[in-house]
Amino acid sequence: MSRGMVLLVDDEPHIPMVVGRKLKAAGFEVVTASDGEEGLAAAQESRPDVIITD
Repeated sequence: MSRGMVLLVDDEPHIPMVVGRKLKAAGFEVVTASDGEEGLAAAQESRPDVIITD
């Protein structure tokens, strides 16, 4: 069972990879985006519980 959905938005590809791995291990679903425009589209499509961005 998922603990919730998290959207990670970062232009550095290794950050979402590392953070996403930890969140998935903790039971969260993770969606990633590489910039703000992609992040907005992902947020509208996936309706995450939390958005983490830099």
